[in-house]
Amino acid sequence: MYDSKRSKDNKAFIASCAVQVKPKAPLDCDLEVEIIFYRELLKSFSKKKIEQALAGQIRPSTKPDIDNYVKAVFDGINGIIWKDDARVVDLKTSKYYSDRSRTEVIVRTLDSQQETFF
Repeated sequence: MYDSKRSKDNKAFIASCAVQVKPKAPLDCDLEVEIIFYRELLKSFSKKKIEQALAGQIRPSTKPDIDNYVKAVFDGINGIIWKDDARVVDLKTSKYYSDRSRTEVIVRTLDSQQETFF
């Protein structure tokens, strides 16, 4: 499968962030993952729409699809945060607008409730 330069660069950036918070050894247990994607506000938004978007009343429902975002995160942190993404047994994802584009990832082990956040 072809991976564009942009996609490769994005995964490399995600991996570099994961390296900064990685556990001593990649997690090899059942995991619960929550990923929140914050997209930039659209320039076409009125002041009212900006307020609604920042309050979570308007959410990004356009491309890229949320599953593509998740795949990039999983590919970027696989082997760094966890041994294999097959260990993820529970996944929650959300897309929001924000004045600061970012992705927040929370990983919890189901056996000890240990959290890794990056």
